[in-house]
Amino acid sequence: MTRPLLRQTSRLVLVVTALGAFRVAAFAVTHVPSQFPTLVLGYDVLPVLVGLGAVAALFLRPTVRATIASCVGAAVLALYIAEAVFTFGSHPPTGTRPKPAGITGPWDPRSPLVVMLDDRARGVNAYPSISRLELEAAYRAVRKPGTPYPLASLPNTFTVYCNEGGVTTTYTSDRHGFNNPPGVWDDPSLDVALLGDSFTQGACVDTSETVAAQIRHRRSAISLGVNGYGPLSELAILREYAAPLRPRHLVWLFFPGNDFLDLASERAGGFLPQYRARTFRQSLIDRQGEIDGVVRPYLDADIAREVAFRQHRWRGELKQFITLRHVRERLFPVLIPEWGRMAGLPCGQDRLQEFTDVVAQARSEVSAWGGRFYLVYLPMWPEGTWNETCRPSHDSIIKAVALAGVPVIDLQTVFDADSNQHRLWQPPYAGTHLTPAGYALAARVILDTLAREVNSP
Repeated sequence: MTRPLLRQTSRLVLVVTALGAFRVAAFAVTHVPSQFPTLVLGYDVLPVLVGLGAVAALFLRPTVRATIASCVGAAVLALYIAEAVFTFGSHPPTGTRPKPAGITGPWDPRSPLVVMLDDRARGVNAYPSISRLELEAAYRAVRKPGTPYPLASLPNTFTVYCNEGGVTTTYTSDRHGFNNPPGVWDDPSLDVALLGDSFTQGACVDTSETVAAQIRHRRSAISLGVNGYGPLSELAILREYAAPLRPRHLVWLFFPGNDFLDLASERAGGFLPQYRARTFRQSLIDRQGEIDGVVRPYLDADIAREVAFRQHRWRGELKQFITLRHVRERLFPVLIPEWGRMAGLPCGQDRLQEFTDVVAQARSEVSAWGGRFYLVYLPMWPEGTWNETCRPSHDSIIKAVALAGVPVIDLQTVFDADSNQHRLWQPPYAGTHLTPAGYALAARVILDTLAREVNSP
């Protein structure tokens, strides 16, 4: 390589390095929680120092600049070699899923996206179910003052959810985007409102087999669950959607497997912690049109990207390779948007106290309208692998919540006592949610607890 070309190449490498480092720092400022100094140092401070170092190197002697650029180039080459290994060793989705072990009945191999596209081809205006982190991303994409932070999906919409038992769950959402039959919002004397995540939403069973549906056999009930919800989201839903209904019972379904990870992500997001102030609310129940204006464009754009990726797969895979997608997922998870970022967050030392405080606050707000509050400790699949670092022990959670004066319905104990617990869970590698029998058992225990309250003060 000639000397002038070497000089230009070294400058280019350093400029690209500086721009990349500053881009990482800019992303980290809005995505990395400030309460974790180690993360701030690694994702905010270090990239800035690297960027400044690359800029400073541009003014050094050509030989020194070339040496530094060579080191940077070698490091980048190593990253791309790792990306190639990860890419060829991974199995990206193809729109189909092989039948998991343990499923003995029929199995629909289509992914939810393919199911949705097939429905659209038949003239059904279908949309995918949306998660909490996607709702957060939809809010960030608008970036306009006064934009509502959405807590649920599109209303009155044919929704494609998930498949763990053989058939993909679909439902038509209610007037506020939740998984309920028509008319639940018009009940003047609602008995039970359910808060929670995917278990409350009804993953992944027919709408007649969810916890809310089972409870409706004996009491009026509404489900306010959304996939990926954590404690702060559920406190927000309580205030925005449950409080205007003033149900007699508020039943919060808490899943210990990932709710503490969800809490860490919610606290890092910036918006949801505002609900810790008792007077904070957005009046979302009266702003459905504005919410649609946030959620629908995000989902339409996401669907368009997925369709384009599948139609021109090589382009999408090339873009992922150039941007080191697999390397970032494994080595720098906090730099991955949405679900991957949550898994990279460390657990706050005060997580149990913060959770207990949020639940106690929820109970206080329910009591203010004369309702009764219950926390349901959902069971975990005994063979599952859940984050052990973030999750306090079963006994410590039960004790902390009880000391706060919150009534607990401990389903973990009930499920552990079942001699045939496998029938209550979807097979391993198919999913991590309950079967219709599992949801039915959960509903029965909840109903029995509510029935006993007539003999309690």
